Amino acid sequence: MNLDDAIYPYVRGERFSNGLKVKLADVNGESIYRIELLESLVKGKRIIHLGCLDHIPLISSKIESNIWLHKRLDDVASRCLGVDINEDGIRYVRDQLGFNDVICGDVVKDDIPEIRDNIWDLILVGEVLEHVDNPVDFLHGIGMRYAGIIRQAIITVPNAFRISNFNYAFHDMEIINSDHRYWFTPYTLWKVIDRAGLSLIDIKMCQSFRTKRPLLNRNFLDSIRILRHPILRECIVARCQLPV
Repeated sequence: MNLDDAIYPYVRGERFSNGLKVKLADVNGESIYRIELLESLVKGKRIIHLGCLDHIPLISSKIESNIWLHKRLDDVASRCLGVDINEDGIRYVRDQLGFNDVICGDVVKDDIPEIRDNIWDLILVGEVLEHVDNPVDFLHGIGMRYAGIIRQAIITVPNAFRISNFNYAFHDMEIINSDHRYWFTPYTLWKVIDRAGLSLIDIKMCQSFRTKRPLLNRNFLDSIRILRHPILRECIVARCQLPV
């Protein structure tokens, strides 16, 4: 999915409109599922998976269902270093599940030799920005601290325009993770990325993951809308260039 380059002056704050129309152009043939898309982007690369954990009781069941993201990435990347601030979770996946290339740390505040002393193709910031108080400062901290060490970032966030949000709104209801601070749109995510000093490469829209039921076995009309209008999908995936 491409954003019109004519929008960039508004992203930069050089121009202003209180009714800016942002046209999104779909890229044919791209994966509709988040995990499969991320696998294709990290295959054969040296990556850092930031926020690599999940709720501890869910990890084993997700591995059994083949939907635990960190394992899927670890299977295809040439190296996948998992980083998370949850010390108990890191200890669990290392000691109980055998994932040894994981560390506990805050990438913005801590000096992490495992990152600093290597060169990395990318850092995956997956479903993290909506949990931090200031996403611009957070991404800026990553960009400044790891300039010349990490080449790119992949950022994934929940999409404010996901079709389920509209369905719930018709029932005067919001369904949300209670720890989330924000919903994002492609434009607002681009704005955050730019303000943080990173350069957007591209944005894609996708569903969370492939389920046992094919997409079209769900609500038929919603499935057709999701296929025809990527803006209605659940997740936004942005690739960015870090400062050199």
